[in-house]
Amino acid sequence: RRESMDKRQQDSRIRQSGLSWTIVEPPTLTDGPRTGRYRLDTARAPMLGRVSRADVADFMLDQLDSHEFNNKSTVIY
Repeated sequence: RRESMDKRQQDSRIRQSGLSWTIVEPPTLTDGPRTGRYRLDTARAPMLGRVSRADVADFMLDQLDSHEFNNKSTVIY
């Protein structure tokens, strides 16, 4: 599919940029509250489940001060 090809190209450009990066890949997003209870998987877990936009934002903001997920693609669910 076109979207899959675009996503692969985008990921490739990010990885080759020479910058510090973290790719965050959520499954279905909800409008729920921030719970702070979410799971992370760098081994490309199936894109099943749901996670709130607030929890994704929480994780992304945490990465500003953390090096744990530098240069990794992370599924959040």
